[in-house]
Amino acid sequence: MVQMHLYIGEEDLDTIKEFKKIAAREGKPTSQILKEFMRDYIKKHGEGNPNFSIEKWVKDPKFQAFPTLGEDPRKYALQDYTNKDLAELRVKTRHWDAYVKAEMLKRDDLWRIA
Repeated sequence: MVQMHLYIGEEDLDTIKEFKKIAAREGKPTSQILKEFMRDYIKKHGEGNPNFSIEKWVKDPKFQAFPTLGEDPRKYALQDYTNKDLAELRVKTRHWDAYVKAEMLKRDDLWRIA
């Protein structure tokens, strides 16, 4: 077994107390919760996002990632996008819309399409 030490600043003591309280209420050792968190974190972040690797920003500080479908588009500063990028974004969203609609039609779920 390998031990891991975690140093907590005074500003996070309340967070640790609450974490331990919730873990006790759920009947789970804090180490188990932390291991589960680490496994989940590795699954989500281990490979990174190949479409938007950090190198793109390092090489080109003006590089802009396209919004993710699940995000609220209003949080993006579209005025910073070029006309070419905006046009490409519109095409991609139309492709997604058509693809999703086709899948819903296969499932006979057209009534949900707005």
